Formats: sequence, structure tokens, C-alpha cells
Amino acid sequence: MNIKRELMYSMVTVLIFAVINSLILGSGLLQYSLIYFDMGTYPIWWFGLSILVMLVLHDTFFYWSHRLMHSPKRFRTMHQLHHPSVYPTAFAAYSFHPTEALVEALIVSVIIFMVPVHPLAFFIFQSISTAYNVYGHSGREFFPRSMNAHWLSRWVNTSTAHSMHHARGRHNYGL
Repeated sequence: MNIKRELMYSMVTVLIFAVINSLILGSGLLQYSLIYFDMGTYPIWWFGLSILVMLVLHDTFFYWSHRLMHSPKRFRTMHQLHHPSVYPTAFAAYSFHPTEALVEALIVSVIIFMVPVHPLAFFIFQSISTAYNVYGHSGREFFPRSMNAHWLSRWVNTSTAHSMHHARGRHNYGL
């Protein structure tokens, strides 16, 4: 039952992402973005650094918006739909309420107006973000057990930690 619900809302989320991207592309807004196509426009080191910058910006914005969505008023209207997956599957990664999907789509869309980015770097950023989100909801742990006690676990959200977030609804708000 959960997988069917997760798949349905994930499809809604993907549709919302597609509409936002189509609006940016179709409205002419893309010309105001900082996307560049010539690799020589910026030093080659910026290519890799831009991916890191996008990941940090995305995670920071996601952390605060996710934390805000856990406030009592917003939880019921924006985020509660994501939490019936107490034991989430990979399909829960994008199982969002439409308003939450809109917030997530805007986070990613705004990045191209803030960070000079080559389309390949943006694709790599999106791939890493998607893969880590799916991993976090997979219900499978790939890090060693000792990771949860390690100081680095404060900064790396493991699948185990995110499963605890789904079960208890507190902590682990970042990607």
C-alpha cells in the first residue's frame, strides 16, 4: 500500500518539477540565469567547485525548509503526506505533497540564478542529489554501523538516521 502511494505522489512531484522547468525554459527566464555553455568561461576548477557550492546551497535551503515544514501548522498541510512511510522505500524519496514539491522545485531552480554553472555540472549536481535522496529513503544502510557514532554522522545523513527521522519525525532534516 505504501509503495503505491509513494509512486503516485512521486509522479506528481516529477510532473511539478517538469512544469517548473518548462516555465523557466519557455518563458525566456533562462536567459537571466548564470548558466554558461563554454567551458572556457570560468576556470576549470570552478566546474568542480560549482557542484560543491550547489550541493551546499541545496542542502542548506532544504534543511531550513524541511525543518519549517515540521512545524505543527505546516506539517499537516505540507509534509505529513511524506511521513506515513515509517519504513521508507526508495520510492518515498520524491513522495511529496504538491506544495512541498513546489518548494523543492524552486530550491533547485533558484540555484541557476545564483551560481554560474555549466549544464554538465548541473546534471552532476542533480544526479548526486537524487541518488543521495533515494539512498536516504532506501531502507538499506551502506555505511558501516560505526558511522552512527562517528563525529562525521552529524554532517552525513545516513539511511539509518533518516529512517529514524521518518519513525520519530524529529532531527535529521538535511539531505
